[in-house]
Amino acid sequence: MKFLIFGGNGFLGSYLYDFLKKKYSVNKVSRKKGIGIYLKSLDNKRISKVINRLKPDIIINTIAATNIDKCETFKKKAFHSNVEITKNIVDSLKKDCNFKKKPFFIHISTDQVYSGKGYHKENKTKPVNYYAKTKLLSEKCINSIDGCVLRTNFLGNSKTHYNFNRWINEYAKSNKQIFGYKNILFSPLAMDTLANTIIKISKKKINGVFNLGSVGGISKGHYILQFLNKNFPKYKKFKITNYKNLTDKKLAKRSLDTRLNCSKLIKKYKLKLPNTKTEVNRIIDSYRK
Repeated sequence: MKFLIFGGNGFLGSYLYDFLKKKYSVNKVSRKKGIGIYLKSLDNKRISKVINRLKPDIIINTIAATNIDKCETFKKKAFHSNVEITKNIVDSLKKDCNFKKKPFFIHISTDQVYSGKGYHKENKTKPVNYYAKTKLLSEKCINSIDGCVLRTNFLGNSKTHYNFNRWINEYAKSNKQIFGYKNILFSPLAMDTLANTIIKISKKKINGVFNLGSVGGISKGHYILQFLNKNFPKYKKFKITNYKNLTDKKLAKRSLDTRLNCSKLIKKYKLKLPNTKTEVNRIIDSYRK
């Protein structure tokens, strides 16, 4: 299989590139010079040129503006990154792909499209902030081509990209106060689990919208507590509490429970997904390596 990753400079895109290139032919597109195939602008013409030259079997789109508060403030930029670029890739596949076997398109979405009490199924979305609304809009672009949407939440380690684990690590090292919220719930996956699942999906190529997470769930507060217990056993400034959505318009409203029901993916693809307890241990252990 030949893969082409859009968003090759991002946290997930760069990880997938390094993971997949061990066994497969992989290229990545980036808007940063010196990293993969540089495209100054991700318009239809430039995207089509790359796709027609490389003729990939699988295209993975990891491009997204993911800072929830910034998406609420800079809506035009969020819409461009999360919706318009996805549409440009899809339109290039529909209209300008000049080889017979068109690529299967895997679009990485988010568990933030849900709110209310989990475990959420794919047909009951309720976004509560602009980031989630744009990601849900981006999913609709995939309806007209062969491909699938993966609503997921992943955790891992990166020295070059700021992320949740790195935030915990830096605050603990600096002995700063950390608050963990016991009422924010999710079903996290380790990045290698996500990557291995993407390979399995790439082989079977079943269209649809799918939840992809660990089986079960955990609060972010208890996740942080486990991370600290393993990595910073002497740290004493952690406090577990409840999160309350604030009225400040610059701060986006948060979904408090994004735990996923992944039965649709498990059934369609005949997959076995890890339980949350196992996956959290793997995520934290991989960070320590």
